[in-house]
Formats: sequence, structure tokens, C-alpha cells
Amino acid sequence: MDTRMIHINPQSPDRADLQAVSGRLRDGGICILPTDTIYGFHCRFDDEDALRTIQDLKARPEPQPMVVLLPGMDTLRREKIPVPPGARLLMERFWPGPLTIVVPVTREYSPWLTGGRRSLAVRQPGYPMLNVILADLDVPIVSTSVNISGESPLLDIDTIITHFSGKVPCIVNAGPPAMQTASTIVSFVEDPPRFLRVGAIPTPLVNSVLGLQESRS
Repeated sequence: MDTRMIHINPQSPDRADLQAVSGRLRDGGICILPTDTIYGFHCRFDDEDALRTIQDLKARPEPQPMVVLLPGMDTLRREKIPVPPGARLLMERFWPGPLTIVVPVTREYSPWLTGGRRSLAVRQPGYPMLNVILADLDVPIVSTSVNISGESPLLDIDTIITHFSGKVPCIVNAGPPAMQTASTIVSFVEDPPRFLRVGAIPTPLVNSVLGLQESRS
């Protein structure tokens, strides 16, 4: 497979380069590109073949849930994804930003996306370059760290190129991610909500917002 390398200055990205990335994703391609947190594998959230390929690239013994990146909260309404009140409060406070929220769903999604669970992990990234791509694509995309299952995420673009050039259609080189720390994940599948991963947003800050919500109830 020929891998197209796209070099983008995140401070002043060329619109044509961003459209080239969204075009690849729209056509079912897998792109490695940075988010506001770390580099990730990305594809359309509704492309069964691409979802399966990403799970294979990570050498997962069985499918695991992947994060769905959204251009905004309107997408949740369009997809008819119910949002619990506490989750909405966190979205309003921390989105766009490095907070992933897991919400229960009734609609059937691909097990290659959800890992067979009745929930979705969703996030609106705080990365202008990526948000332009999402708006241009107008379809949610999945995001999962660039690594082999069980190993640490790869953060250095040269290392990523060495490992995955020739295995994906597109790699975007935009320099190091701003945070180089994965997003915090909070699940609202159960009550009370619980942290699945502590990342870029500290636990006390999330708890303080949920505490405000509880004090109003």
C-alpha cells in the first residue's frame, strides 16, 4: 500500500491539505493524524471495513471500544443519542476538549466500533485543524491511539511513520500533539458515573462540576 504523507502546519493549515484528509476519510480510508491529545488512527464511524482494519492494525485479540469524535453536540441530537443530565453538564463545561464521555445507547452499532457493548464513547476535540476536517466531512470519525494493543501510544511522528508507513493510506505530520496525554474518560453507563481513565483533565475538576450538578438536584 502506498501511504500519502501530508505535512500540515497546525498554526496555519492549508485548506487544500485538510480537504485532502477529509476526502480520504470520506472515501473509507484510514488516516493517522494528531488530535489535541495524542496521535490516532481515524476513519468514518460507519465504515465497517475500516473499523475492522483499525482493530487489526492494533493487533487486538478481540474488538475494543473506540472513541467517536464529533464536530459538536448537535451531532448527538442528529444521531438520536440520549445524553444523561450529568454528561451534558460535562460536555458544556469541557467540550471542545480532552474529555471523553461514555453514554448508553439503544441503537445497534457495529461491534468493531463498540466492542459489543451498548454504549458509545464520544468527544468533541479541542483541536482547530481536526475540527475543520470534521466539519468538512460532516460524519463522525473514530479515534484510537496509534500503538499495538498493550503497548504505550506512539507520540513521535517519525516512529509512527517507521511502524505504519505502507499500512495505512494517509499519515498527517503536524508535529507533536499539544498535550501528549490521552483524554480523561468518564462513563455514564452506570449511576453514579465512574472514571474509566484519568487523563488530561484531572479528576477533582470533573468531580467539582458533577458536584454542582448534584447540588441543584
